[in-house]
Amino acid sequence: MKKSSFFKSKEEVLSMFVGLLIVVVVAMLVINQVSKNKGVVDLPGTNDQIDLETSITVPEGDYVIYKVKKGEYLSQIAKNKLGKAARWVELAKINNLSSPNYLEVGQEIKLPKTEVESISGSSYTVKKGDNLWSISVRAYGDGYQWLKIWNENRVILINPDKLEIGMTLQLPQLK
Repeated sequence: MKKSSFFKSKEEVLSMFVGLLIVVVVAMLVINQVSKNKGVVDLPGTNDQIDLETSITVPEGDYVIYKVKKGEYLSQIAKNKLGKAARWVELAKINNLSSPNYLEVGQEIKLPKTEVESISGSSYTVKKGDNLWSISVRAYGDGYQWLKIWNENRVILINPDKLEIGMTLQLPQLK
């Protein structure tokens, strides 16, 4: 009786082992790359990080009182009144909100007074920290008009996320 073997030679065993090792290494590289890019989103004006542990101090007289309207939430108020949605953390701390996800209609919250420089004229030179939303708020009083600024400047601004300091943007007249 002849004994049959699955592998005919030592070379076949070695070749199979090396092939299996290559497959495992490639799979690990693919998994690493996928997990590294998971959850990365880059939206205009959202690159500013706020340290949740940093204490925020604003002198008592430097507040304005704002009454919450129906359907409003803290990040929306921060975006509309302070220029950046990420400042909701600051509002939560200033107002000692135990549950910043829940606001009541008519609730009074303190907003830090801000000196927002309005933009007038038909052009604007980009400064550090600017994004199309904040420029639109200062130029038109409405952040949603950022798209009109972008459309007007598509020749020099291919990506709305890539403003460069010193870049001169044309500000279209709203009709």
